[in-house]
Amino acid sequence: MVVEAEETLVLKTGVAVSSVNPDLNFRLRLDIGGANIRIADNLKEDKETVRFWVDRESGLDMDFDIVKTDDGAPNESTITIWNLSENTYTNIMNNADAFELYAAWSNDEYALMFRGYPLKALKKAKGTILTSNQGFLKQDANAGRRGQNDLETVITLIDGLAEYKDARMDKTYYGTVSTETILKDCVETFGIPVGTIAEINHKDIMGRQYREKSVNVLNGLARLLGFKWKIINGMFYIFTQEEPEEVYGITLNSDNSSTPERQNDKFTTKKNKETKQSTIEKTYNGYMIKTRLLPFLNPGTWAFCDYGTRLQGTKYIYKVRHRGNNYGTVAETEIYCV
Repeated sequence: MVVEAEETLVLKTGVAVSSVNPDLNFRLRLDIGGANIRIADNLKEDKETVRFWVDRESGLDMDFDIVKTDDGAPNESTITIWNLSENTYTNIMNNADAFELYAAWSNDEYALMFRGYPLKALKKAKGTILTSNQGFLKQDANAGRRGQNDLETVITLIDGLAEYKDARMDKTYYGTVSTETILKDCVETFGIPVGTIAEINHKDIMGRQYREKSVNVLNGLARLLGFKWKIINGMFYIFTQEEPEEVYGITLNSDNSSTPERQNDKFTTKKNKETKQSTIEKTYNGYMIKTRLLPFLNPGTWAFCDYGTRLQGTKYIYKVRHRGNNYGTVAETEIYCV
């Protein structure tokens, strides 16, 4: 039986959503594009109490470790499937081109937690060809973590950025041109849906010829105009450091999450081209907070933290890590904020 706790999470809508389920009553769905595979947990209903719970005998046993950051670098995540049949393994190896992992608590609607792609390898001959690399799929028949006969298939995936990092821009602008036009043309070369675009104070600049990687053009515009960008779950976003009108997406406190853990400082080295001197700048000095699995949560958003003197106020989420399995022993999200 599912026992509901009183803790709730506050979303951007300001409406409290489903409460914590202590018995980890959540379900997963894995869609594998190209191979036309869908693996999903099923629900059962107690008609007397009108409660729903997950049938653990349905679907396949899956573990997941999903990492997403806001720094523009490709993220690597893993999905492990236990006791996968040989035919399905072969189908995935030969045909899979995209993986989508969804999660939901009880009978809630599924939320897309991660869209990832097999690792790719560039092979250079007369031209540069992007070819699939079977190294994304690994099977270990001797993995005895959950029993002598258990077969472990580990799928290593990268998120959307690496799929588009080799997109190129080939465009010439004459006279003066608005950076808004260049940005629009640049983003279109990625060929992906566009999500939220922050307001930017565009400039008119002298036109020029762009024959280079789109990410280089985009990063140049980001430095010029003071914005950041990311690709998460196959969607393109632009954001700034300005605090949004709705200043936080979730509320975290001692009732719904763990005590914040201080993270080691992260530093970056910058070298002045003129003086040749290097300076070290601190980029993050944040906290990590564990809470229940929040499949909808992405970095680049805000949380209100209420932990008294230890951590208080609106904090920026720069990294999210979702971990768990569909046999009900782990379901947690690590939130890294600063």
